[in-house]
Amino acid sequence: SHMDPGLRQAEKERLLASGIRGTATVLSSNATGQTDPEGRPVYDLMLRIEIPGRGPVQGPARAGVPPERVDRLEAGDTVTIKADPANPTSMTIDWDA
Repeated sequence: SHMDPGLRQAEKERLLASGIRGTATVLSSNATGQTDPEGRPVYDLMLRIEIPGRGPVQGPARAGVPPERVDRLEAGDTVTIKADPANPTSMTIDWDA
């Protein structure tokens, strides 16, 4: 299943409020040429997600990226995420962290 394929805003807000903090290492990023409802460029990402107490999970994600954060998506960069403790592949990137 795709992580954060434009999660509904309510779900994003729930995760940001109550999710567990982890880190995601960017393995690759590609601009899709699309924009999200907030007008941010959408990227297809391959992430290696690490959440405390769990093994790393690797998988694809699609995310709208604030323009001033695009330079944080080089391979090897890390971003902060918030994940659902019950289902870590349900995650969103915490751009304000």
